Amino acid sequence: MSKNNRLLMASLIGAGVLFSACSKHDVDEIIQKPYEGEKVVEDVIEIIPEEVVFKALYEKQEAEEVEEPIDENTIEFNTTEIETIVDLNRTPIYDSINEKNIIGYFVPNRKFDFSFETDNWNAINYYGDTGYVLKNDTYTSTRRIMNIDMIDKGYVKVKTPIYDNYDLEGAYFVLSELEFVEIYKELDNCYLVQTIDHLGFIPKDNVEFLPGNVAVVDRSNQELRLYEGNTMTICTPVVTGTKDTDRESDLGLFEVRLQAENLYIVPGSWVDCVTYYNKGEGIHTAEWRTTQEFGGDTYLTNGSHGCINTPHDEALYVHKTLTLGDKVLVKE
Repeated sequence: MSKNNRLLMASLIGAGVLFSACSKHDVDEIIQKPYEGEKVVEDVIEIIPEEVVFKALYEKQEAEEVEEPIDENTIEFNTTEIETIVDLNRTPIYDSINEKNIIGYFVPNRKFDFSFETDNWNAINYYGDTGYVLKNDTYTSTRRIMNIDMIDKGYVKVKTPIYDNYDLEGAYFVLSELEFVEIYKELDNCYLVQTIDHLGFIPKDNVEFLPGNVAVVDRSNQELRLYEGNTMTICTPVVTGTKDTDRESDLGLFEVRLQAENLYIVPGSWVDCVTYYNKGEGIHTAEWRTTQEFGGDTYLTNGSHGCINTPHDEALYVHKTLTLGDKVLVKE
């Protein structure tokens, strides 16, 4: 290397040394050290050969090119659930292992979160309380649930396949019209969604958004969920209209039309509050029902006249939260 080239290289390296020093020391400390001209330059060249410098620069550049941000959020994880044996019409849920007080019933394939087990019993989370079911009547399974925040909510406008990948290939189920979906991620042509029973990707064009506060009533699962914005604040068992009769609760998307408190309703029963959303159908308290009647299969033979019978505290919360014009989605 010629002397001029060596001087140029030394100047560049010297500047790098000064920059490195400035990053670790005060400026006054740097100024107090006199620059000694070419002697220092020659010493630097001898201590840091140019091939070492170029190798370090190359390795740094290569590392920057391959470095990618890591998303620490996992899309899903597994949780254990309890399911009923399909052949059983009613699996009792007890408040303890003494089998005295029944607090509710399973229906076939209805899923609840597993808590722990004993010799003969599985303990479950039954709408916020601990319930016990016999191991011989149930089995455990796992499902995928979301581990990221919900970004929106909506419903399926028409029957639509749900896919297990964002390429929308290999549909594994078909969602019914009016199926409610929690939306967790938006991609170019689809959304990552979760229903009560399914997790996957569906085409954007098949989804209609539900902004604001929304009550979702599921006739099949006999359940009501209240969403305040993108947060579910109520999940409670209910009793809908008697199945396969003219009293069966109507399916559809409705708006809150009227709200009232302390009144008699057909067939002359007193309620503390009612939120009407469809003709004479509304969400209201049902003081005449026991705790055990909510959920399960009560609606098959002893359902309401079309309204959504709801436990007292939950019905009151829904009544205070929803306002005129808010949506009520009744789905199968």
